[in-house]
Amino acid sequence: MRISNQALTKTFLEADIASNDLVLYFDILIKLLKKHKKRLLDSNILEIIKANDETLYTFIILLKHHNKLDISSIKSISTEIKKQSKDYIPTFTVNIIKNPKENDIVEKLKSKFQNCEIKKQDWFELGAYISGEWWYYKRNIDQDLQKLL
Repeated sequence: MRISNQALTKTFLEADIASNDLVLYFDILIKLLKKHKKRLLDSNILEIIKANDETLYTFIILLKHHNKLDISSIKSISTEIKKQSKDYIPTFTVNIIKNPKENDIVEKLKSKFQNCEIKKQDWFELGAYISGEWWYYKRNIDQDLQKLL
């Protein structure tokens, strides 16, 4: 019996796992699939995963059982979790040097994503690096100078 991504998403949301953690698990699964591809289902790798994180192991087995252990299905399920969950909070990391303009970036992120969490970190370059939600922005003075020259 084939199950849709939406039905599988509802099942995941009914679990006792926070929505942000669910999305994080699916991000990890995508990275594992990109790195290991079909070797992810080898018994040795599955045993290592099971020993370290039982939940991740369960997700792999469940997705494999429903033929959803591919990057496109996992991205679709992750997107559905973000849409359907009421307690999902987008999270961004902002790396910038300390200056009076740092609040401009934070305010722009908060205006675009009203209910989001922003982690600020000091950055060693003259520029900014923002990441989160499969989206990133990187800009620094060295890149701009290279383009100008």
